[in-house]
Amino acid sequence: MSPNKSVPRVISIERKTKGGIVICDAKKYLSHPGFPMAVILDKPTKGGGAAHFFADREAFVQLGITGLTDEMWLPQIVCKLYFETPSVVLGLSLTGSTGQMGGECRVLAFGEPAKLVGRASKN
Repeated sequence: MSPNKSVPRVISIERKTKGGIVICDAKKYLSHPGFPMAVILDKPTKGGGAAHFFADREAFVQLGITGLTDEMWLPQIVCKLYFETPSVVLGLSLTGSTGQMGGECRVLAFGEPAKLVGRASKN
């Protein structure tokens, strides 16, 4: 990369159909279509977390409406809370002071403005 070019905020690494990989700027993920492309469940005590990738909204919603599990709770919570999110959502499970389980979610917008639209509450 020449010194005049700026470093891309997001890159895409994809497999070629005939072998090898292609690495390119992925600006499209800075302006997102409204579902998370990746949901990462952080497990710092185990050296990282599982990342779940979704090719389209249907795949995300299908997983989002399934039952909660220890490994897959975050997509279900994000699907219920948000109509639109940036490309990446991170989650960390937390244990409360009385032992109850909770969670903390963060969205990653790669330093650019990105929509985070909550679903209407059903009160």
